[in-house]
Amino acid sequence: MFLWLRFSLLGLLLLGSTPVAIPSPQEDPIAAANALPYPEQYQQTMTLYAVVDRPDGMVRKLYVSQSALQAVKSQTPYPTSGDALYVIENYRAQSFNQKYLLDAQKHLIPRAIPETIHVMQRRANVKGAMDNWNVQSFRGSDGQVDTSANLFECWSCHVSAEKREFVFSRPVLQKFLVTSQVQRWDCPKPNRQLCNQHLDFP
Repeated sequence: MFLWLRFSLLGLLLLGSTPVAIPSPQEDPIAAANALPYPEQYQQTMTLYAVVDRPDGMVRKLYVSQSALQAVKSQTPYPTSGDALYVIENYRAQSFNQKYLLDAQKHLIPRAIPETIHVMQRRANVKGAMDNWNVQSFRGSDGQVDTSANLFECWSCHVSAEKREFVFSRPVLQKFLVTSQVQRWDCPKPNRQLCNQHLDFP
């Protein structure tokens, strides 16, 4: 009964004619996340703008959709049509004899398939919500929802980046726009702690 109700709700959300009908993570994290589908072929349609190595052996690749990229470039608000997306692929680094393998540039070599894929999607504001970024996490192996992810925790963290429209890596994306080069660096902090590169711009 619970599954039937859940999928019925999801169907109603996806059939909604306007983005404003979809609640924000603050109001209803489950419904908001269910309304965010897996971004099919994002590697072909989105732009890779940064790759981050962390000391815990994680490699993170950051992608941005064309509409979100254009908004940052033109310094205009993100569109609320649902096509402003950020994607982060989380890879475990390859290792041998308990040591991480490095490429010629001394960067970690990621495994072929990411462990998880995190997605942020800009939607229209809902009355009473601080902002309306939908968030969801997917398994890299099959693109199914990662039910172990704590989406409330994800959003609670991004709230602290309100001045950057809730996107921590926006300064990194600005550097990418200036240099036209994928930003690559070693972050000295494990897990999801902020790297120094996130602090270079207001």
